[in-house]
Amino acid sequence: MKLLRLSAILGLAFLLSTCSSSNQPTTTTTSGPWNPNTQTYQVTYGPNTVLVDSITAATTIHSADTSYDPTDPTIEYLVYHFDPSSPIAQNLATDQILLIYGQSVRHVDSIGSNGSETLAYTSDAALTDAIESGTISWDYGFDYNANVLHPSVMMPNGRYLPMKLLSGNTFQITYGPIGSYTATFQMTLAGENAQVAITLQKAGNAKLTCNGTIGHFRQQTDMSIASHQLQSFHHKDQGMTADLTLNATLAGSGDDLLGGINVPVVLLEVPYLVGPILVEMKVVVEFVINISVPADGSASLETHFTYNSDVGCQFDGTQFSANGQIGNWNMTKNKDLIGASGGVAVNFGLDFPKLELDIMHKTIVPYAETGILTSASYTSFPACKMVQGAFVGAVGCDLSFFGIGPTIKLWKKTLWSVADTFVKSGNCH
Repeated sequence: MKLLRLSAILGLAFLLSTCSSSNQPTTTTTSGPWNPNTQTYQVTYGPNTVLVDSITAATTIHSADTSYDPTDPTIEYLVYHFDPSSPIAQNLATDQILLIYGQSVRHVDSIGSNGSETLAYTSDAALTDAIESGTISWDYGFDYNANVLHPSVMMPNGRYLPMKLLSGNTFQITYGPIGSYTATFQMTLAGENAQVAITLQKAGNAKLTCNGTIGHFRQQTDMSIASHQLQSFHHKDQGMTADLTLNATLAGSGDDLLGGINVPVVLLEVPYLVGPILVEMKVVVEFVINISVPADGSASLETHFTYNSDVGCQFDGTQFSANGQIGNWNMTKNKDLIGASGGVAVNFGLDFPKLELDIMHKTIVPYAETGILTSASYTSFPACKMVQGAFVGAVGCDLSFFGIGPTIKLWKKTLWSVADTFVKSGNCH
């Protein structure tokens, strides 16, 4: 699903002739010290909930596959194959809620047999179907520990392709195509931060890079449930720090009007358990590329960004609000060489880090992210040269896994969008 993120700036900040010129934040980040990890799981299950613990899941569930309703092929079931001698199989009943340790929450629609196994035909269930009341929370410090993390790329078929270990704690992979570009990702995991080098190369006439460091941060999430309904939900990625430089070097590269590219690059993924609930946090990257450079044109842009921000959202039982802060930030132009007999337009940026939160393989926070972009335009009739940069923060929250209805299921918000005009000369409108 395409969501509003950095690509919105293309129509908001970079097509305007006047932009903010102040780099002074109106708020400051509340990022705290690097505290130990904590979690809380205190719940009361509903009377129809069956908790399938880790040992039972491993020994009594032989497999799981999909099946379709013979009377309605649009209805799909996930069918669990149980050992018929197990107590759970012998006590299975329709309308039970199976909370399977570290895997899923499922509603039992019907029960069958294939002669040697008991079959449970199940459909999606909300976590609030299983839990009557309680509190769940975690405060997790995400750092770049090469001993427990291995960067990877998720292929279109969902398979993960690990990066190659070059030496020590440095990993690299080449991936593509992304439009007409080939991407090379390199990460050096250094505990408190990760050095990153991302290169998008198109033949010999276009090179886009992002180089620098991203810092460690804390993910803080808590929720409360009463009477099988979500009462509150708070999520924040605290202390998203970065020191990154964007560079675009182009010579007669033609048109690459790709807009926002949701590249399935899951650089890092951390699973952890809160009670029987599997939580997965992913660090992803998404690109924005809108470039037009004629055969006799060229452009060389470089912009440096630093920031320390918080990105988050909260739900009070009836409505959403944001709890992110822009914090301390700065952007500086390092280079701007651009020219041609006709028009040149360059927009290159990326949402990075783009953080995703999944619970029991259901996406709860599709994105909590900071984004940076460098932009330039040049025209000869009328003569105008403009060079700009932008910094954006955005968050999206999908609480359908907690039984929140479709009218407010997906909430998304741009938390801040700031831009600087570094150069504006000529007859610019």
